[in-house]
Amino acid sequence: GELRAGPTSGLAAQAAAVVMLKAEGVDVVAAGDTAPEPWDSEPAGHTDGCAAAPVSVSQWADPEHGRYVKMVTRGGILTGFVCVGMPRTAAELTLLFERGSELPADRSVLLRFDGPDDVPGAGGDAFAPDATVCWCNGVSVGAIADAAAAGNSTVACIGAATRAGTGCGGCKARIGEVLDRVIVPATP
Repeated sequence: GELRAGPTSGLAAQAAAVVMLKAEGVDVVAAGDTAPEPWDSEPAGHTDGCAAAPVSVSQWADPEHGRYVKMVTRGGILTGFVCVGMPRTAAELTLLFERGSELPADRSVLLRFDGPDDVPGAGGDAFAPDATVCWCNGVSVGAIADAAAAGNSTVACIGAATRAGTGCGGCKARIGEVLDRVIVPATP
């Protein structure tokens, strides 16, 4: 048999990059087509002659707290987003974008991930075992708790054991919060 390479240009066009700018106090994630604006009737550039699925743009801004979200959907499927100052929402949108998932009809429910922890019902349980702490390396609260149970009691030890905090470093304070909760001090 003969081994022949197939066309690759279509594959490259489908693999849209997710761009993350993360550092202490900075949290920006963007992906896909973010050009459409909320009041556009149809973004320019749809020239293939096919009927296009409707484009919808949802935006939310809280300048006082440095938070902003823009979600672009085509036929309900997330095709692009920008998220500033909302790391948990950004992580959820990244997963939905990479999976080509349909967003809920009420886009505002996606804002709940970064709700204040002290307001009942405003956010998910930030300390649930499956809650992500380190987005760079995909490390959950449960993985950190397991590493702590194995004797890793500092942020540096957790990093060595799980890679949490070894990417941008923006989650190191959060790792410390998780350690404070999961490590039971020895009684004298």
